[in-house]
Amino acid sequence: MGGIWEKEASALNKQADVVLRANSLKTTPAELKEKLQSEEIAVSQQERFPDALILKERANVFYDASIQRWTF
Repeated sequence: MGGIWEKEASALNKQADVVLRANSLKTTPAELKEKLQSEEIAVSQQERFPDALILKERANVFYDASIQRWTF
């Protein structure tokens, strides 16, 4: 193999970011970000994806029913 396939295999072996999407029928990304930060879950945003929040560290956000209500 070699060349491009080695880069591809290396990329596929990295852990993906956890990305949450704010449900626009229930909340805004800013409100969801505030809720997550109040639970001490650090998130960031990218301009290209205005409804998405990226967790800075993996966290179990599904344990909290109130968070689920705001996201999906």
